[in-house]
Amino acid sequence: MSVASLALLALLIAVTAIFSFGGITVVLDQLSDVFVDVLHVMSADVFWETYALASAMPGPNGPIFMSSLGWQAAGLIGVVVCVVAWALPTLGAMYALGAMGDHADENATIGRLLGVFKMLAVGLIFAGVAAMVRVFDFGSHTGFVQVGLAVAGVLALHRSCLSPLQVLLGCMAVGLVLL
Repeated sequence: MSVASLALLALLIAVTAIFSFGGITVVLDQLSDVFVDVLHVMSADVFWETYALASAMPGPNGPIFMSSLGWQAAGLIGVVVCVVAWALPTLGAMYALGAMGDHADENATIGRLLGVFKMLAVGLIFAGVAAMVRVFDFGSHTGFVQVGLAVAGVLALHRSCLSPLQVLLGCMAVGLVLL
């Protein structure tokens, strides 16, 4: 891959990473466009298989997925470019918001701005949920069970003193019985 292609790859990933606060699922379609349609470094099937494998691995799936895509696109230098381009915008935004948060009590404008960022983050999280719902199978009862379990899990986390692990295991058990 040429230096110009690596620079384009870094730019496209960095711009996409800015909108990934709702999780990587929010930007999967954009990332697919980058690797499949713009740079032509892999097929759509390979892209989605890579995502499935990265999601199955323990740990944060963003950096794992980016390193896998980078490796397939340009080897070791691709890994470095993809991971750095993915991480820097998010880390920069988090640092800036943290620094602003220190002054939110002193300045009403900063407090309002942080409120806007909170709403943006919530919106992006819901966008991630919407992207996940698109893969549910509503042709049978399976999709409705999946959505029901997701809603029940959110309510259980919000309304009870159960830990996230307990809720996850409970939803998995109910899903195994119903599906």
